[in-house]
Amino acid sequence: MTKQWLQAASLLALAMGTSAFAGAAFAQAKPQNNELEEVVVTARRAEEQAQSVPVTVTAISAESLQKNVIQSGLDLQKMVPTLSVVMGTQANGASYSLRGIRTGVVTYLNEVPTPSGQAGASAVNLQLYDLSSVQAVSGPQGTLFGRNSTGGAILFTPKKPTDVFEGSVAGELGNYDRRQFTGVLNIPVSDMLKVRLGAQITDRGGVVENTLGDDAQDIVRQAYRVGVLFTPTDKINNYTLADYGKTGGHLFAAITYHYPGGACPATYAACVYGPTLLVGLQQQQEAFGIRKIASAFPAYSHGEEVGFQNVLTYDLTDDLSLKYIASYRKSQSKNLSNKTSFNVPFVYGQDYNRTHEWIQEVQGRAKLLDGRLDLVGGVFLRHVISNNENSLQILNPVGAPFGPATAQTSPSHADNRSTAFYAQGNFKLTDRLSLTAGLRQTNDDQKNVASSILPGLKCGLNPAVPGVNFAACQQRQAAKFDALTYLVSLDYQVTPDLLVYATTRTGYNAGGFNQGIINTDLGSYAPEHLTDYEVGVKADWHLGDMPVRTNLAAFQGKYKDIQRSVVRFVNNVTIAGTFNAAEATIKGAQLEIQARPSSMFDVNGSLGLLDTVYDRFDATAISGSATGNRFAQAPKVTYNLSGTFHHDLSFGELSASLSYAYVGDVTFTDSNIGQPYAFTNGYGLLDLNIEVRNIGGRPITAGVWAKNLADKDYIVNISDQSKSLGFTSNIYGDPRTFGVSLRYAFGS
Repeated sequence: MTKQWLQAASLLALAMGTSAFAGAAFAQAKPQNNELEEVVVTARRAEEQAQSVPVTVTAISAESLQKNVIQSGLDLQKMVPTLSVVMGTQANGASYSLRGIRTGVVTYLNEVPTPSGQAGASAVNLQLYDLSSVQAVSGPQGTLFGRNSTGGAILFTPKKPTDVFEGSVAGELGNYDRRQFTGVLNIPVSDMLKVRLGAQITDRGGVVENTLGDDAQDIVRQAYRVGVLFTPTDKINNYTLADYGKTGGHLFAAITYHYPGGACPATYAACVYGPTLLVGLQQQQEAFGIRKIASAFPAYSHGEEVGFQNVLTYDLTDDLSLKYIASYRKSQSKNLSNKTSFNVPFVYGQDYNRTHEWIQEVQGRAKLLDGRLDLVGGVFLRHVISNNENSLQILNPVGAPFGPATAQTSPSHADNRSTAFYAQGNFKLTDRLSLTAGLRQTNDDQKNVASSILPGLKCGLNPAVPGVNFAACQQRQAAKFDALTYLVSLDYQVTPDLLVYATTRTGYNAGGFNQGIINTDLGSYAPEHLTDYEVGVKADWHLGDMPVRTNLAAFQGKYKDIQRSVVRFVNNVTIAGTFNAAEATIKGAQLEIQARPSSMFDVNGSLGLLDTVYDRFDATAISGSATGNRFAQAPKVTYNLSGTFHHDLSFGELSASLSYAYVGDVTFTDSNIGQPYAFTNGYGLLDLNIEVRNIGGRPITAGVWAKNLADKDYIVNISDQSKSLGFTSNIYGDPRTFGVSLRYAFGS
């Protein structure tokens, strides 16, 4: 790891040196036929040139998504520095982390945040088609974005209807019986009304063979989208977006690989089933390897999403506009899973989740003082109602039926409301120097009704716990949280091609509830807070005749009242829950480089460095101190390098892209010191995409692609139950996959 940090530091030093050299390089004559394209982003909720925005934002165009074979949310970590994506046991679930913050990353579809948890991850996988861009904005957000976040925001922007009749149909075939169809149709009904339709259907067989049931880790997705743009006047713009998606498939296989010997605590699986059975199953799994299991216990994941949003913009004058956003999204999922790869119900469960989310936002934008002052302010309202029912059976006898007699069921109903007022202003102190300042007041009102039903339909709640109605077997909880967060930034445009900036901002993540805890003080946990500092430089320059773009940022954050799932000891009673158990200082840097050595060749690269170690992790809150532990889901080093070769052939336009992405060693549990099974080794993945466009002078594109070209075995999640249940399971990423594609475009 020291060697990797030295190599990474060398790259950073090189980038800083070349950025400083850029000032002299700007004076050179620049070739006009070989320049890097200007990138437009909406990181500050308005269209701006990316190189002039004092914000760390990674912008991925639709073309880059195609070149880098981005097929799911997991693939995005190959292109975004410090982004870590962890797959869960749900076939369509994922957890996103930016700069080591995994509880505060919000994903957006157009201008509306998607739900948290599995529903949001599923929504991401359903939207990766017909996009104009994907943007990852790092660091705390809130003084401009509707929903507050501590880690950052990932923006998915669909292509809007245009005034040109056009469309495309595309098909794809691959190994593991992969089949995908994508269709897009843009219809300009009139000068005022334009419609865009899109659909994508994906089906792929499982990459993990199951000798006793359906193969695991397959893909089943259907996604549909309708966009309507209505512009009755040059001052009114109304954009309506509706989407529907459906997911299915069999879960990611949790390959169980460790069975410790020695002592036999009562909770160990070996004590329930006997060591002979466990050893036999372990030997069988070792013989199978990581792409084969034998489990007769069904495991599947089904999800459904439907969303509507409307964005109305009214330009009162050239310098004053109003925007009203309204949206509704319904998400539901059903999962049934065996937490191991063995044909024994160690940990077997199912969950039903249904969420309704309403969002309204009113925003005003004004330019004052002859355009020197740009003001944005608004009100954000969010109302979420969710119903969840989780059933779990642990260490039940082999052959025992799954149901009320053997499972513990935990239904809950949550009703959460968030109201926020925000404002941000950007003032040009001089033609080159600008000051940005923003404030946000967030008020969260949360209510929860929960129950716990033990095997045999017995109420599992304690009547002594505040809010418990034992006769109804319900616990009612309510809490309010609020925070005032801010942003202050100063940026200086040294030359038209060199920007330097410094910023500080705060982030806030609301608190929540613990169920069934007698101690009133521990029944809920408080919000967590992050104070962030960042300096950066964005430069366009030339190395000889070669255009180069380098964006470098260094950051440090003080993370307080961190919410973590731990065990407390209160009056000699063990209490498990989520608590504000820790503090940490987060340090890191990220670098993005683009270069065009010639008109035929493009090079892109990025580097992310993270230092996330707990300054304090209460020894009284867990079984042993975790102070000094690394954050889960925060690899120290991530980087990627890609190259694209362009060449005109006699029968078409060739584009060949090769990319390599590396993720350093990472842990998936916060209590990891002295835990040999808690860490994965770093891994690198090689992807290839080759396309020939405009074949025979017609709008036809044919291509071939491959992911994980070297067929690497790599882990995307670990469930370490070695201390509690006596086994540990890994979830592995896909093996080598490949396919061919054909696309036909039509229209003007």
